[in-house]
Amino acid sequence: MRLATAIVLVALFAVAACSKGEKGEQGEQGPKGEPGAAGAAGPPGQKGDRGPPGPPGLTGSVGAAGPPGAQGPKGDMGPAGPAGADGAIGPQGLTGAAGPEGPTGEAGPVGPPGLAGLAGPPGPPGPKGDPGPAGKAVETARGPIGPAGPQGPPGPKGDPGPKGEPGPQGLTGKDFVLRLVQGPHKASCDPSEIMVSAYCVGDAVLHVADPSGATCEGNGGQAVIFCARR
Repeated sequence: MRLATAIVLVALFAVAACSKGEKGEQGEQGPKGEPGAAGAAGPPGQKGDRGPPGPPGLTGSVGAAGPPGAQGPKGDMGPAGPAGADGAIGPQGLTGAAGPEGPTGEAGPVGPPGLAGLAGPPGPPGPKGDPGPAGKAVETARGPIGPAGPQGPPGPKGDPGPKGEPGPQGLTGKDFVLRLVQGPHKASCDPSEIMVSAYCVGDAVLHVADPSGATCEGNGGQAVIFCARR
C-alpha cells in the first residue's frame, strides 16, 4: 500500500515538472545543515601598521655590582667651596726633630750699652812686632809749629761689630740704685755718684771726658747716662 502511494506521488511530481505552471510560493527554510570541512588556509595578509607604544613595564630589580672599571683621567679643579666652621683644637702633637740650622741673620741695630762690668785681669803681653822700614832722612829747615786747626766733623757711623760673649755675673751690690740723667748734648752725675753707663740718642758721637759725665757731639744729639752712688 505504501509503495503504491509513493509511486503515485513520484508520478505527480514528474508531471508537474514537465508542465509550465505558475511558480509556487517559496517553502519554509529547512533546518541548518552540518558545517562543512575546514578549507585550506588562505595566503598571508599584508603587514599591518605599527600600533601605539605600550605602557612602560615595571622597574626590574638591581643587578649585582660589576667589577670596578679603570680609573678615569683627573678632572678639572672645581670652584672653591665655602669656608667650613672652625673645628675643635686637637691634642698637642709630639715634639718634632730639630730642623737644620738656618742662615745667619743680619746684624741688628746697636742697643744701648749695658752696665759696666768688673774689670777683668790684664791679658798677657802680645808678641813683639816686626821693625818697620827705615825712613828717609830729609834735610830741611824746621819751621815753627802752626796753630791747631778746628775740629773736623764726626765721621760716618761704623758698621756694628759682632755680639760679644756675656761677661761673668757681677757681685750683688748693697743698696745699688741707678739714676737716669739725660740732657741735650751733655749729662753729668752728682759729686756723690759715679757714671756706670752712657749712650747718645740720634746721629751723634759719644765722648766720655771723666767718670761723672759724657757728651754727645753731632746734630740733635742727646746724652743719656746712668748714675750710681759711690
